[in-house]
Amino acid sequence: DNEYIKENLNSESNENNYPSIDHKTSVLFGYLNKIDPIEIGNINNLCITKRSINSSKFSMNEFEFLLKINKIQ
Repeated sequence: DNEYIKENLNSESNENNYPSIDHKTSVLFGYLNKIDPIEIGNINNLCITKRSINSSKFSMNEFEFLLKINKIQ
């Protein structure tokens, strides 16, 4: 959501806005689509986002998630 979230590190770790490491292409998506685990585990496949966004993305890849949220907004 392009929000600056570094200050959210001051929150409790179980709060929805707390920063979380997310796989852009999820581990489950990678497994189901036979994507090399080295690619899934690569640092270029990681991003920092809010816990709530990470949880709502579930097993979607980054592209699918962006399509979903753009349809909603």
